[in-house]
Amino acid sequence: MIFSVEGGRPVIPFYVAERVCTVKDLGGESQVQACEVDYDQLKENGAECRLWPSPRVDLSSVEPVFRKHITALEWYSCLPQEKTFNVAGRKFTEKVCRCCCFPFQPNPVTYQCEHIPGAPPAPGMEFLRKELGN
Repeated sequence: MIFSVEGGRPVIPFYVAERVCTVKDLGGESQVQACEVDYDQLKENGAECRLWPSPRVDLSSVEPVFRKHITALEWYSCLPQEKTFNVAGRKFTEKVCRCCCFPFQPNPVTYQCEHIPGAPPAPGMEFLRKELGN
């Protein structure tokens, strides 16, 4: 699919694809659990658990018409989670963000990354059938 940018130039849309790794690829670690990201740090991006766009990423050298598309990319899907810890008999709670890369989103109960219905498959997704429970 090609679209035109003001001024008449044709542009191929941005496609970001990260090959999904299996437990075997990662030396026994699973990529299915949603990543934990600092809640307070992401809140600085303007909303709860907002990973992108971030004012910390300098896009000033990018042409404005492209910058608009880059900041609109939905690279990640994040949800807040409240975790409880017991340290020396005292109970502590901490809020974190749980994030998955597109085309996955965190399950609000298990915090595992699940494929977004209707989204294109991720490269290598077929190798995660067991891990994703498919």
